[in-house]
Amino acid sequence: MFSLPQPDLGGRSEIPGIPMDEEVASLDFVLRSICPIERLVIASISIEHAQKLFEVAKKLDVECTIQLLRTSLTQLLVAEPNPLRSPAIGVRYGPKEGQRAAARRFSSDKMGHPSRVGSALQYFHLLEECKGRRRPG
Repeated sequence: MFSLPQPDLGGRSEIPGIPMDEEVASLDFVLRSICPIERLVIASISIEHAQKLFEVAKKLDVECTIQLLRTSLTQLLVAEPNPLRSPAIGVRYGPKEGQRAAARRFSSDKMGHPSRVGSALQYFHLLEECKGRRRPG
C-alpha cells in the first residue's frame, strides 16, 4: 500500500521498527484517507486535531491526506475565533487561499502581536502578506 523510510541497520538482518507514538485516532484518519471505505468527515474536527493529523501525515509522507487536510483547513481557519492564531496556523499548514483569508481577517482586526502558534519568520511573512508586499516563492 505504502512504504515507510527504513533506518540504517548497520549490517544487521533484523526487521527494523519504526516508533509510532501518535494517537490511534490520528493514525486511523490517515489510513482511512489512503483507502477510503466511507467518506471522511473533516468539518467536525478542531484545528488542534487537524494539526496533529498534519504531523502524522507528514511523518508517514501521505500526500493525499495532507492535501485533504489543506483543503478543509481553509474553512476551519475562517471559523477560528482568534484572529491572530488563524493566520499563524494558515501560514504553517494551509493552502494559499486559507493564508490570504486569514491575513485579511488579521488585518481587519488590527491586532499586531506575535503568537505562540507560529515562528517569528511566519509572523513576519504574515505581516508582509497583510501589507501586500510579500515576495513570490
